Amino acid sequence: MNASWGRLAREFLAAKDDPATLQTFTNTLLGQPWREAADEIDEGALANRREPFGLGPIPPKVLSITVGVDCQDDRLECVFVGHGADETFVLAHQVIWGPIDDDAVWRDLDALLRSSWRSDGRLHRVDAAVIDAGDGGHRDIVTSFTRARFGRHIVAGKGVSGFSRPGLQRSTTKGGGRSCLSVWTR
Repeated sequence: MNASWGRLAREFLAAKDDPATLQTFTNTLLGQPWREAADEIDEGALANRREPFGLGPIPPKVLSITVGVDCQDDRLECVFVGHGADETFVLAHQVIWGPIDDDAVWRDLDALLRSSWRSDGRLHRVDAAVIDAGDGGHRDIVTSFTRARFGRHIVAGKGVSGFSRPGLQRSTTKGGGRSCLSVWTR
């Protein structure tokens, strides 16, 4: 770096009125991290904005409930999402612990997906669920579970990259036969 105090002062004066240029000056020449005013969070104000989280009571605007299930070797991670006419609500997160090849884990998931909740005089149920079958080691277990529950809108899913694909599409097996495996675009 070929910098004298005078040169640094000139570069600072040239950069100080433009936040983008000042950020570059601060990061590259001074070797300091850049902090936006928005980076500062008032923890008390944030805590005061918290809302109840869970499946009871369900917000009155919720019209349907879906569940996304991520499969790990030792658990199933379930996220419940409520969908309204113009809003989406993350309702709950539940973990079913146990080895993924254990029948008890899948019985517990089936019971969870059959659950119902009463809120504001309405009965809510899971309207659809997508279970991650993207990991090759879990695909057979997941598709076996979902195939028997396809009529309840419980499907296997696999994340794929790109936004030019349809949001949900049916996939086929290697032999060309139809499968209940859906492809969900991330």
